Amino acid sequence: MITFTGTTSLRQCVKNKPNPEGLKSFVLATPDGLVLDFIVYQGLKTWPAGKPEPKLGIGGSVVKALATNVQPGHTVFMDRYFTNSRLLEYLGSERRIYAVGTILTGRVPASCKQKLTSNKKLMRSGGGT
Repeated sequence: MITFTGTTSLRQCVKNKPNPEGLKSFVLATPDGLVLDFIVYQGLKTWPAGKPEPKLGIGGSVVKALATNVQPGHTVFMDRYFTNSRLLEYLGSERRIYAVGTILTGRVPASCKQKLTSNKKLMRSGGGT
């Protein structure tokens, strides 16, 4: 969030954030903090088609837009808001970009859930498992 309390149609209010009011922005940056690209959230006007891609959702559509300038072979790191299996498939297969992110259990396809170790087993196994 870019802190802003003036009048604009772009202003967002996101509760439970350190700066809840302002301009919501999505940033592609290097590990050193150099900003490579950014998108200011404008509601439906944020995407050229007028809405985010249904299969990717808002977070995935933002990553796809920001990754247009990322060269194949690089790695993109993202948090759980942006990570979903369809986005990871798109980045890996179509763009040949590696991706690392935390994925929520609800966003894992059922076919993959069977291959994962359950939370109960992981808790019994101890740290580092």
